[in-house]
Parts: sequence; structure tokens; C-alpha cells
Amino acid sequence: MFERFSEEARAAVALAQAEARRLGHDHVGTEHLMLGILTEGTSRAARALVAVGITPGACREKVVEAVGSPTEKHRDGDLELTDRARRSLERAARLSTRERRSQVEAEHILLSVIQVEGRAGQVLRGLGVDPSRVREWIEGPSAPEPTAAGATPEPVAGAPKPTAGAPEPAAAGAAPLVAGRLERSQISPACPNCGIPLEGSLAHQGVASRGERGDLRAFLVAYCGTCGTAIGVANV
Repeated sequence: MFERFSEEARAAVALAQAEARRLGHDHVGTEHLMLGILTEGTSRAARALVAVGITPGACREKVVEAVGSPTEKHRDGDLELTDRARRSLERAARLSTRERRSQVEAEHILLSVIQVEGRAGQVLRGLGVDPSRVREWIEGPSAPEPTAAGATPEPVAGAPKPTAGAPEPAAAGAAPLVAGRLERSQISPACPNCGIPLEGSLAHQGVASRGERGDLRAFLVAYCGTCGTAIGVANV
């Protein structure tokens, strides 16, 4: 099933498995797929969830509420997909084909997860978000590309021109320069869930994933050593 999945889509599915295990659940449902997409954090689908106000911590709490208490069973190998989760992945592949895309992207998974009306929709509504808002964000026009490094931005109409020789104002949110370098404390990454700086707290663990044909693949999952939030995944 996953042959055509992009790196981001594969990472989201792998993180859905990791999140389900971390929460003590014995299956991977649509709610876990959505949480995996959000935790992966770089795809257009993840940006859509963030844009409508969803954070990994809040989503995780609602997933726990929706699924219930952790199971006492501990299973080896991959957790089974629920029927709705499997249908979502199959629908994502068909959606990609209809769009004549060479790969299945995370956005196809998220759109399909919303359409099958599983627990993912329940989680979204519990967070005060109508699933149609997520769909509209994904299907809407792409966000403008950031200005290329070194390029001069177009002047804003009515804005005062800088005085000759005066220093240019720093961009909003830009880190200050110290001896020609970015101040380290301003760019240190932090956990998106607990906010603890990842420097010194970032941990990693190997995770095995078995495909439908029985082929075994290994992934390295990076996570916050303080709260356990998955940060990213890479092939080993």
C-alpha cells in the first residue's frame, strides 16, 4: 500500500504507530493518523492543522478522551489499522491518482481521514474545529513562498523610505546578531508540546515497521525526552 507514499506521508503513518503505542492503544485509527500528521509537522497537511489552531498536545489529549483508557495488552510488531483508518489510506491513494500525482502526500491522507468520519472528526470537533475548515485550507491557494535569501522585498505602498545611511529595521521575530552570528538562545529549538528546549533533552529510538508483504524496515524516531512527544522520523 505504501509504495507510492511520499517521505512525509510515510513518516506520518510511522508516527501514528508511535503515538498509538505511546498512548497505550492497541490499534491505529483515524485519530492516530491525524496526530501522526500533526507530529510530523512539515507537510501541507500539518500546516493546515496548525493554521486552524490545533497543537500536538491538545490533539493528543482529545485522542485519549476519544479512545478511552489505555489497553493492558502489549503487542509486538505493527499495530493493526482500524477499518476506517485503512479505508482512509486507500482513499488517499485513489485521491492522489485522480489528481495525477506521482506520490500520495500527507494532505491526501488528512483529506481522506476527514471524509470517512471516524474518531478524527470527533477529535476535531472536540477542539472546536469544523473539519470543513481544514479541508478548505488544504484545497485553497498555496501560501506565498518566502522571499529568497538576499532578495530585496517589494516596497509597501505608503511606507516611509529609509533615510540614507540609517540601519535597516530588523524583520519581526528575527534573531539578533552577535559578532556577525545569530544569537544561539534565540534559535534553539523547543518541544512543540511542553516547550522544553530540545538541546540536552532530545532522545531517539529505533522502531521496526513491517509492510503488507512482510518486508521489515527500520526507522529512527526522535522525541522529546521530557514529555515523550515524537519530533520526527528518518529511515535507518
